[in-house]
Amino acid sequence: MKRLMAVLAPLTGLLVLAGNAGALTTPTAEYWGIADGGVFTVPTPTPVPVQGHIMQVATSNGAWYALKHNGAVWAWGAGQHGQLGDGQLTNTLRPVKVAFPTGVKIAFLADTSPYDTELAVDTTGQAWGWGYNSNGQLCNGATDEEVSPVKLPFTGVTALTGAGDHALYVSNGSLFACGSNNYGDLGIGTTTPSYVPVTVSLPGVTSVTSSWRTSGALVGGTYYSWGYNALGAVGDGSTTDALTPQRISLPESATMVRLGGGGPLDGQTLALLSNGTMWAWGSDTYGQLGDGGSGSVTSPERVSTPAPYVAVESDGEASYGLTASGHLWGWGSNRHDQLGNGATTTQLTPVILVMGVTEVSATAAAVIALR
Repeated sequence: MKRLMAVLAPLTGLLVLAGNAGALTTPTAEYWGIADGGVFTVPTPTPVPVQGHIMQVATSNGAWYALKHNGAVWAWGAGQHGQLGDGQLTNTLRPVKVAFPTGVKIAFLADTSPYDTELAVDTTGQAWGWGYNSNGQLCNGATDEEVSPVKLPFTGVTALTGAGDHALYVSNGSLFACGSNNYGDLGIGTTTPSYVPVTVSLPGVTSVTSSWRTSGALVGGTYYSWGYNALGAVGDGSTTDALTPQRISLPESATMVRLGGGGPLDGQTLALLSNGTMWAWGSDTYGQLGDGGSGSVTSPERVSTPAPYVAVESDGEASYGLTASGHLWGWGSNRHDQLGNGATTTQLTPVILVMGVTEVSATAAAVIALR
């Protein structure tokens, strides 16, 4: 798992540790939180009932996903909009196999995906999607639900992401967006939505991230952000929505950035820099910036961490940091069991959630960790 993930990480922005690359243990996964606002509630980390070698985990707001080493994808959670991809509209905590056409093998999943939707890329670089698609996030010119995976109009895909009602795709070296655009989510200078791909004028994108109505991209070590900014999630020092990508000032190059947010009352950004420090900005309503609860911050601020993080993840009201030793730390709101400790108390500073972790994904309040 480690050797393969080391190859994929620069392309997908996955949360990966170098750690025990020579280990012979088979990776397992645990999940917790809520699915789609309460369809299912899982208060503490629960083993994923998927047999075999899990290579990657991912989330949408309503479901959890596991990619196996053979290229098959399994899904569980809310399925009322087809987001489980098995051809049904059923909610279940029993994993079902996503129904890709015969011969299709998936190389990686989007770390996070649009509302009740999931995105994937196969071993040829072809993008696939399924689920709600209510605002054309699948870029296929329609808003129809897709209960099984369909090919998307993107090949040569090296990164993709989605949240809320929009999605971003890096295809053959160019950045494309589609979906709703009420707050400039698509980064094209207008608030006009699009059900087909539109080009974002930002060349050289190496990874992408997204939250409810905000988008972000790394160009090498330089971070750009745009979209919803009422609580400062863009990070340009203002609370004005950004209709085009804004270069965000950071003291060193960024190695990983994660946006989080599930609605107009939250939204935060976490960034890891090349010098090993973590910086954060945006909403701090629930202490999700990890600075002890300062209130909203419109420009990047340095946040002290209990140990250097090698990866971060940011969801609607909580945040997560992963250390080289495999300790997964969490902080912020816990009212939807995001911290997985069986309590509902807000945590203003980081606490250890799970140990032995190599990857984590979180969207809204659905969380999954690979161990």
